[in-house]
Amino acid sequence: MKQLSYHHFIYALFPVLFIFLDNINEIPLNDLFLPLVTAVLILIIPWGILTYFIGQKRSALISTLFIFIIIIFAYTRSGFIYHEILDLRILASNYILIPIFLASSIAGNISSNSSLPINPPSLA
Repeated sequence: MKQLSYHHFIYALFPVLFIFLDNINEIPLNDLFLPLVTAVLILIIPWGILTYFIGQKRSALISTLFIFIIIIFAYTRSGFIYHEILDLRILASNYILIPIFLASSIAGNISSNSSLPINPPSLA
């Protein structure tokens, strides 16, 4: 029996749970259900497509990498936007941050694909 990887689901839930943790006194617990389901559904669609073409282990790693890059991008951008030094706020521009994070995600994707064995999907 194959072992199901679930780390990409945990990474998808992290931003929603982190926002809830920061606002735990203002947000009721039952309002957390819909954002959690939405986050998982946003992950399942590309992960399912990638699983069909490149296998479960690789698609889980690629999905986790992209979620991780998006989380780091959002927190880096918000850190630069609200920085005290006005000259550093220019770094929050998408024209600067998106190429940096795009290059790092492509490099991470290439390195994660080269270290895993190739297991093509079987049609049987």
